[in-house]
Parts: sequence; C-alpha cells; structure tokens
Amino acid sequence: MTSDSEFFQTEIIQGSAGTEGTADYFNQTALSYPDYRESSWKVKAGSTGWTVSRMGFGCYRVSKKSRMHSDALRSALLCGTNVIDTSTNYSGGESEMLVGDVMRELIKAGRIRREGIVVISKAGYIQGELMSLLKNSPDTPPEITKYSRDVWHCMHRDFLESQLKASMKRLGLACIDVYLLHNPEYFLMEQKAKGTDPTEALSEYEDRIRSALEAMEEFRSRGWIQYYGISSNTFPAAPDDCTATRLDRILEFAPPGFKVIQFPGNILENDFRYRPNNPSGTLSALAEKAALWTICNRPLNAMYQDKRLIRLSRLVDQPPDEGMSTTAELERLIGSLVVTEEQILSLFSGQHFFFDERNMAMSGIVKHYRDAFNNAEHLRSSLPSIAEAMQKTINHLSLIASAKTEQYVLQNYTRLINAVTSVWENYTSLRHNARMARLENSLSAASLALNGKPLAQQSVMYLLSGSCPATVLVGMRKPQYVDQLADIYRSTPPGPAEGMNIISAAEEAVQKLVEDL
Repeated sequence: MTSDSEFFQTEIIQGSAGTEGTADYFNQTALSYPDYRESSWKVKAGSTGWTVSRMGFGCYRVSKKSRMHSDALRSALLCGTNVIDTSTNYSGGESEMLVGDVMRELIKAGRIRREGIVVISKAGYIQGELMSLLKNSPDTPPEITKYSRDVWHCMHRDFLESQLKASMKRLGLACIDVYLLHNPEYFLMEQKAKGTDPTEALSEYEDRIRSALEAMEEFRSRGWIQYYGISSNTFPAAPDDCTATRLDRILEFAPPGFKVIQFPGNILENDFRYRPNNPSGTLSALAEKAALWTICNRPLNAMYQDKRLIRLSRLVDQPPDEGMSTTAELERLIGSLVVTEEQILSLFSGQHFFFDERNMAMSGIVKHYRDAFNNAEHLRSSLPSIAEAMQKTINHLSLIASAKTEQYVLQNYTRLINAVTSVWENYTSLRHNARMARLENSLSAASLALNGKPLAQQSVMYLLSGSCPATVLVGMRKPQYVDQLADIYRSTPPGPAEGMNIISAAEEAVQKLVEDL
C-alpha cells in the first residue's frame, strides 16, 4: 500500500548485482586508485558470491531534495564503495528515489554497471504519510505492532509485498539485491510493555519472522530480490533479554535465501564481537559459521550505557580559532536578547506583561540549556519544542502590540531569536568537536594504526579490525565526508590484538567526557 503522492521512476534499470559484475567493479576502480589496500577495501559478502566494499553508503536521512546528498552518493560510487543501504521509511521514501536517480545517471554515463552495485533496502516500519494512509484505509494489513503514537511496525506477508513493490518503483530497479526485515524486535518491545509472558511473546515473534522469511523466499523465486535477511538492533543482546532477536534460533528455520544480517556496532557497543549469546559463542562467530554477510550500522553513533548517545566524529574542517569567535558571538547575542527583553518588559508594562512559564524568555532558555546538548543533532531535535514555546510568547506579544515602537521591538526580538539559534548550533558543534578531540587522542595512543587519524576514521577502522562485520555502513551525506572516509581504503586497520586496548581507551575517555557534561 503506497501513497498517491509517491513518485515512482519511469525508467526501470534491468539486471542485478553479480559475482563477475562486483569483481569487475573493483578491477576498474583499481585503475584510478592503485594505492587502495585490498583487505581494507573489499571483502566477500558471505556466501552470496559478491565482492563488496568494506564500507557501505548508509542512506538514513538522505533525501532526493538535497543536491549535496546526490553528490555524496555519486562520489562514493565512483571512488570504491559499491554497497548502498536504504529503506522504505528513510526520508519518507525519498532516500530510495535518490538512489535510483544517481544510479541511473551513472549507468547512462557509463561510469558504473548495474551488475557491480549491491543495493539493500528494508521494510517493516509504518511512519509518517504511510501511517496516516493506513489509519484512514479499510485495507489495513493484519498483525500491526503499534509501538508508539509515531511508530508502528508490521512484518506480515501482504505488507512486505506492498512495500517491496513500492521500493522497486521508487528505486527504479527490476530487482533489489538484498531485502531486510527492518527491526522486527518492535514486536517484542511492545509485548514487554504490555507485560506479556516472554516465552509466549518469543514464540509468536519467531512464528511471524518465519512467515516473513517464507514470503521473502517467494519474492526471491519471482526474481524481485536476490537474497534477504534481518536488520535488528537486538541481535547482539544477551539471550535472556526478552527483546533479543536470536540468530541461532532463526537459522534453524531460515529458508535458503537468508544470507544477510545487519546490527549496530561501534567502539562502545562491541557485544557482537565479545559477548557470547548463543551455543557457537558470539554473534560474530555464529554469523561467520553460517557464511552470512555481516553488515554493521551506527559506527559513529554509540549508545553509552544504554542511555546517552555519543557521536563518534569531529568536524571535517577544524575551526581556525578553536571556536573562540563563535563563543564570543553567542555571548553577544545573548546580551542583545537580554536588552531587548528588558525593552519588551518596559514597553508592555501597561498590559501587565512579564516573562514566565507561559511566556518564556529566549535568553533564559539559552542560558539554562546552552551547554546541555551533546552535539548539534541533539540540539536540533529539541529545537521544535523551543520554537513552540517561543512562538507562544511571540503570539501573545503580537496580540497586545499596538504602537509602531512595540511592533518594531517585537520584530527585532524575532530576528534575534533566529540568529541566536543558528549560532547556538555552531557553538554546540564546536564544544562537541573539542570533547571528541580527547577521545581521538586517546585512541591514537592506544593503536599505532589509528594514530593521527580523524575520529570518524578511527571508529570505522576499529570495526574493520576483524572479519565481522564484513561491511560497515556510514552516513556519508556530504562529499567531504566521502573523501575523508575513503582514506580508510588506503590504510591498514588495527589488528585484532589491539581491539581491547582501543575499547579500554575509548571507554575511559568517554567516561571522563560524560562526567564533564
């Protein structure tokens, strides 16, 4: 089921990734980049027969509307990355549209071949426009998990088929190489919240996954997909975790086309490599024993102690003055806000106006929360709430403003609010950059291979120090990110023996960072 407003490609790209095509992709790219190191650049994708890059282009928050995102994907495909990971719910489907646009352009130009590129998409989420559509439709698929007001999930066969067909049309592909069941553990999370007996919930969960995989095997027989698998945040979880997705149990009933798993992993979330959670030992050991293609996501976004998000990267372009000018500009703007708010109190004293919890002052919000955000993305996620609070203040003042002087001061106040918001984001980015420099230095001291590398490179190179994950997905939404990370292909990752030193240094540095927040 899809929205009438969705844009589908008018030209369909025939073919699919292949053994010879993916091998040839690297043979051709090597002519332009002879200094790439083979073990850091490419790997066999489990038992699929494909040769794939050790980094993949992650399309979360990538949109067709952004030229910068298109440029980044184009750059990645031309400089050695032949894995693209997207999903039906990324940017409301626009992520898939962008992938189709860029691939079509490069294929027509003779820069890439369809057979050399591996395209992954996923299904399961019901969000945004799709949720609105389903809420008002009599044709609602069964077995919907209503996890929250904004997030539903479904892995029923009919839903997966409708989403797959929509993905093929948005991508403009005759065949999607890998199709993944996207975070099915939402079912277990909902059952946990309801207080359902864990044994009963797990039994139903595995029945639903079995049916979903059987449907995907059917899609495979029709030529719509080549292989399939599961992307789950709880693959690395302990077996007694009632939300764990148990790979060992799934392998007992998985059909032949089950070839791929995806899971989160980074320097701080390393259970996939070190925590035994099945009879074969770790998730890594079991996946390699089963010849699965292992794909890791969230290499730069770590959940520290299950509650705090740590962004494991720094600014590509370092500030020339270590952020001093940005700090000074923020202080100046806060001072201007205070002066303007004093003018407002004086001008509107006759209407008995004063700033309080109902009519909040922007200067008070910024002073109170200025250093409360881990990074700019954290701040941006809170800006809608701040904007809503300030809009109430502005609306109230607009109603009672009559004189031109009052209206002028109010307009100036609105401009100041917008200006301080922009500088506040830059200030937060610079504070995060300075804190992450300490982590970068700690990792440089822990590993000769990481010494002198930017933090984002260090984070990915740690993951590539072992054979699992085979491929690491990175959100390279700007061409400069692609350029920086492509240097990994020229580098030698740390050896497995250095892994524990790296983890120890990272945990110690992050603990100090958290204590300072």
